[in-house]
Amino acid sequence: MKRFTLIAVVAACLAALPAHAQDPAHESTALERAHAEMAADHWRAAFDAFAALADQGHAQAARVAHQMWLYAPKLYGQTFPAELAQVQRWEALCDCVSLKARRASQPAARSSS
Repeated sequence: MKRFTLIAVVAACLAALPAHAQDPAHESTALERAHAEMAADHWRAAFDAFAALADQGHAQAARVAHQMWLYAPKLYGQTFPAELAQVQRWEALCDCVSLKARRASQPAARSSS
């Protein structure tokens, strides 16, 4: 089940990427490298590549980097480093659901007293 979920998330991330970029020569190469790293299961290298593009303002790369960062412990068995301000920029850039909103929408575990 974990493998299926991972494949579904990767497929969704790849499908969301644009066919063209602002600077086709540079971003296309960087995007291809990020895709290749993800396809080879080199999660950290893929994250680093998507994060670098996201930090340059690439909205779809921001979405992938954000999702990889958010779900890393469950899907990849590791965490990816990112500053809170960086993650918030990615959220704004890709219009992703913020961590605060995501946590607020999850039911709180309450203990009976």
